[in-house]
Amino acid sequence: MQRSSLALLLPAFALCFLSIVYGALSVHFGWWPSHFIADAKNAATALLSAQEEELSKNWPTSMEYFDSSGYTKPTVIDHGSDSKFGDELIFVLGGHQQLRSNCPLNGCIAWLMDKKGTIRHVWDIGAELIWQTAEHIKGFNRASNIYAVGAHVFKNGDLLLTYQGRNTFPYGVGLAKFDKDSNLLWKKENFSHHWLSVDKDGFIYVPVFSPLETPVQLGKSKLQIECSGGVLQEDVIAILDPDGNEVDRISVLQSLVDSDYLGLVFQAIHSDQPLPLKYRECDPTHLNDVRVISEQDAATSPHLAAGNLLVSLRSINTIAVIDRHTKLITWLSSGRTVLQHSPRYMGDNTLLAFDNLGASRTRGGSRIVRIDMDTDAVKVIYPNATSTDTASFISSTAGHIELSSDRKRALISLTRQGQTLEVDLVSGTLLWEFFNIHDVRDIVDAADNESAYARFATKTVSYFNDADFPFNEGTL
Repeated sequence: MQRSSLALLLPAFALCFLSIVYGALSVHFGWWPSHFIADAKNAATALLSAQEEELSKNWPTSMEYFDSSGYTKPTVIDHGSDSKFGDELIFVLGGHQQLRSNCPLNGCIAWLMDKKGTIRHVWDIGAELIWQTAEHIKGFNRASNIYAVGAHVFKNGDLLLTYQGRNTFPYGVGLAKFDKDSNLLWKKENFSHHWLSVDKDGFIYVPVFSPLETPVQLGKSKLQIECSGGVLQEDVIAILDPDGNEVDRISVLQSLVDSDYLGLVFQAIHSDQPLPLKYRECDPTHLNDVRVISEQDAATSPHLAAGNLLVSLRSINTIAVIDRHTKLITWLSSGRTVLQHSPRYMGDNTLLAFDNLGASRTRGGSRIVRIDMDTDAVKVIYPNATSTDTASFISSTAGHIELSSDRKRALISLTRQGQTLEVDLVSGTLLWEFFNIHDVRDIVDAADNESAYARFATKTVSYFNDADFPFNEGTL
């Protein structure tokens, strides 16, 4: 009886052993079904990481790290800017638990301040008041996980914001508009994300997530993109009227395919695999900024026309111009920056861009570059050869640029550092700094050796000099 049972068990043990060996070899050599094993492992790791963050940290969204500088509030340092541009106002996008001295209920979602740091106006808007009933995002989708990223301030004090979610799918949540007194005018749960722009007629151009079932066929080629989760994050530029109603949309992926840029979309893969070749990527373009080109700017470059859209595509290290009407790419620079953000047209046939990881690691790793639209030549603006104390000039993700009205200066936000620099674009001189620091003593569990103050991400910091509304001077 025992010998008979053993005879039955031995083949089962052998099969299990061989399965384990084959599984290990398949992962090592890429044999079937290695990608399913890898996908399952990656999914489990991502879920566990998200759960750990949700359970172990009670940090507000946009809190980056505990600060040890000794500063106890939002702080500015003048390096010579105030003497020349002291009357300028600066817009700061804040968020949950920020500037609670002025917005004790929710924290200030945004504020205006002068160059000395004096608060002139605040908007007090809690995400739970806006997105408590969000229906379409999944995951850890409580309202306190939703935060603003992109912003546009109108002359009358209206405020337009894009919202994203921490540990949600998709990460793009929606768009909302408020008046100067923080009252909600309208909202759209349309999966908007990142940075937007508004044209002279009030039309809105914003990145939007659009779910696309995979595999996705790339035009008439023998190429496909597939995603382990089954749903591709297709990037779309949504064009909305001033009331937030969608009037048109442009698929970035389709624009690349139709403009014969398949080689940018489809990354390197062994071509001896069976056709159609399948590139495994869930976020193939990662649109992170849309800028509409004005008539005045279009007149200064042969590569631009009024209404063109200047976009940043992080996943493929590309900055491009898209014709709004034909939806084709009319100009493109690829590989000159790494995971870039925030392209800005300078008005002289050149672009400024936040190059996240294209700089020397000895200078932090990030840099601000100027790209010639004729030659594709790159000039480093900051940090340059004369810049000092730049070892921490790094924002591996995000990063933001806003130009002054004369385009001779720029506010450069190191988003993950919670810091914004004002830089002279001609000399590369540092003019002014802002540190987004807030008291977190009663809202975060800090260790005994950690500060009671924390850095919060600087997602949008911009000049604002066209105000046509009475300020509340920081009190609601």
